[in-house]
Amino acid sequence: MLNHSLCKRIGIDRIVLYNFEIKCLNAYKRYEEVPNEYYQEKISIETEIAELTSVTRLFADEKTTIKEFKQLSFNPNKILNGHNIYNSRGEELKVALDILIKHFLDKGIEIDLTNAKIAELEININIFRSFKELHEALLLLLIKSKQLKRISDFKENKSLKDMFTPGSLIAKWGPTTCQAYDKTLEIGNEELLNEPLTRIEWTLLSRVLTHLSKSLQLDLSLYGIIHNFENIEKVFRYLVLEKLKKPADKYIEMDLKNNLDKGYATFKALAKQDRKIGMKERRNVYKFLEDEYWVFDYSFLEELIKRYDKPHKTRETKRIRTKYIHHDGLKQLNYLVDNIFNH
Repeated sequence: MLNHSLCKRIGIDRIVLYNFEIKCLNAYKRYEEVPNEYYQEKISIETEIAELTSVTRLFADEKTTIKEFKQLSFNPNKILNGHNIYNSRGEELKVALDILIKHFLDKGIEIDLTNAKIAELEININIFRSFKELHEALLLLLIKSKQLKRISDFKENKSLKDMFTPGSLIAKWGPTTCQAYDKTLEIGNEELLNEPLTRIEWTLLSRVLTHLSKSLQLDLSLYGIIHNFENIEKVFRYLVLEKLKKPADKYIEMDLKNNLDKGYATFKALAKQDRKIGMKERRNVYKFLEDEYWVFDYSFLEELIKRYDKPHKTRETKRIRTKYIHHDGLKQLNYLVDNIFNH
């Protein structure tokens, strides 16, 4: 049975390490590459729980420089649980590393992680609600990123409009990436996961971690993460607040509501013009706004009534709550924020 507490927390998914020592790689196949700038030998070992890469480059300069690059990529949750539905915290990362070191030692490879640093880190939280239900709120949170794209999911269907459903949302701010996606769909195994689960995940490169470590005065080294995991929670919430929540709140006030306001005024002006020239007067401003703008939440329509149609406030409010209450973006947005900051 799925452990909900291991799903709902903020934790680590995938981690990539560098700046460590390796001994006894002689038995493994080397791949030679000869670009113009250097000669390179590469050893890549992919096992059931990790991927280890060692690269040696020989530069034909005045000093005949030799440079070595090593990376160890793994998911602590797959090592400990056999899947990555859960995420890991400091103590579990430490156990996974101990297992990993023994795993490679059994293969004749000695790894010393004493000075290891983090090259890339994925941190996430899972929300027990369907991605489809949260999609609009997630889109609002990510919409002000410098680069946003949606990857649709295909499901064979007789209807063309139902063949592609909203899939992953991927937002980027330079080297920082945030992805929101349907974890249930990704797992695709009802025996492991048979309930709706949405994941929000940040991918942070080493230079981002260095910047955050300095600006937030947090120890985000491998040692720091293992022994003070609350630092990762602080980073996750900081990123959500600064890159998602604050810009989303501003977008609601400056864009969504203003656009609806202009749309409402435009519709009413056109309706008035219809009456003047004897044309059939256009009706249902709410349907117009729904088709031409982003309503997001039915309460935004109610705000328009309070400003522009006070004499019919009771009647129009009832109409909105009967036909347009399914626009409940604020409810879903608040649910997401509460789960991230108050779980």
